Amino acid sequence: MEITSHRLDFAFHRAELVLALDVTESLAVQRRLVESERRHREILDSLHEAVFVHDGGTGRILQVNRRVLDLYQVEEEEALAADFERFSSGEEGYTPREAAAWVRKARMEGPQLFEWRSRTARGHVFWAEVELRFMELDEQPRILAVVRDISGRKAAELAVQESEERYRRLFRSLSVGMAVHQILTDEHGVPVDYTFLEVNPAYERLTGLTAEQVVGHSVREVLPQVDEEWIRRFGAVALTGVPDGFERYSAEVDRAFEVLAYSPRQGQFAVLLRDLSETLRMLEDLRQSSGRLALLHAIDGAVLAARPVDGILDQALEGLRGLVPVPRAGVVLFKEDGEGAVAAQSGLAIPGLARGTRLRVRPEVAAMLRRTAAWT
Repeated sequence: MEITSHRLDFAFHRAELVLALDVTESLAVQRRLVESERRHREILDSLHEAVFVHDGGTGRILQVNRRVLDLYQVEEEEALAADFERFSSGEEGYTPREAAAWVRKARMEGPQLFEWRSRTARGHVFWAEVELRFMELDEQPRILAVVRDISGRKAAELAVQESEERYRRLFRSLSVGMAVHQILTDEHGVPVDYTFLEVNPAYERLTGLTAEQVVGHSVREVLPQVDEEWIRRFGAVALTGVPDGFERYSAEVDRAFEVLAYSPRQGQFAVLLRDLSETLRMLEDLRQSSGRLALLHAIDGAVLAARPVDGILDQALEGLRGLVPVPRAGVVLFKEDGEGAVAAQSGLAIPGLARGTRLRVRPEVAAMLRRTAAWT
C-alpha cells in the first residue's frame, strides 16, 4: 500500500487529505523488470565476446558487457560516453567512414561479419571479428555489435603465411629437382597413376617438363610410356609413409637420376631428383683416362726395356683395343713419298694385310698424311 498525505487550507478550517493507493501490482512489475535486467546483465557478462548495444537511430552506445571493459581497458561510464571511433584503430580502411558503411549494410542487407582493427584505451591495436546486426529490444531499434578478439588467429595465419613463403623460396631455389604428387589408386587401393601437384624450376630444367605441361595432369597423360616401377615404388611411399631412395635411368627423358622420395602427407609423395648423367660421364671419362694412362705406362715401360719397335706397337695396340672395343686394329708406317708397310696387328687378322705387307697410297692421300701425321 502506498499512502500520501496532503494538507488543505479552507477559509474557516484546515483539512488533511490522505490517499491510499494499492501498488502491489506495480511493485511486482518493477521487481520483475529489475530481475529481468539483472538476468540480462548476467547473460551478457557471461559471454566471452564483447557486446555493444547501440541506439538504432543515433548510434549512441546504450549498454556494454564486462568483456568490453576488459578487452578495451575502459570503465563502464567511459565506454557509454564514447562512440565507435573511440574503439577503432583509425588506420586506413578502419575509420568511421568504413564503420558507417558496415552499419548501412547491416541495416539494408542483414547481419554482417567482418574483421576490424580495434584499439584499447592504452593505444594497443589488435585484430577483432565484428558481427553487426539490427534488432528490436523493448520495441526499440537497436544495433547489436558482438566483438571477438582474433589476435591469436591472425598471428597463426601470419605464421602460416610466412612459413609457406619460406617453403616457396626454398622450393624455388633448390638446385635439385623437386616435385610433389598425389597418388591415384584403383578400387582395390593399388597405385595405378599419380598427379603432379607442383614442380620447382630445377625439376623443369632437369626433366625438360614444365609446370604448365604437368601440374594438374597425371603421369600417364604426360609420359604415356612411364615405367610401372616408378608408380609402384612411389605409391608405396605415399601410402605407407616409408621413404625410398634409388638410382634409375628414365628412358622418357633420357637421363639417369638419383631419386629420394618421401611422403609429406597421407596419399602424397615428394620426389627429389639429382641428375647423375654428368656424374656418370665424368666417371666414364675418368675410366678412359685411367686406361690411357695405363697404356702410356705400358709403352713407356716397353721403351725403357729397349724392346723392338714391333713389340712397342703391339703393346700400344692391345692397350688401344682395351679402350675402344673393336675386333681388330693395325699400324701402318708410311714414308713421305706415300710408301708404307704394315708394322703391327692386334685381334682378328686383316685379310691381305699381314705384318710386313707393303702399301702405296695415291699422291693426294700422301699429301694429306704429310699435313696431319708424324713421319718416321
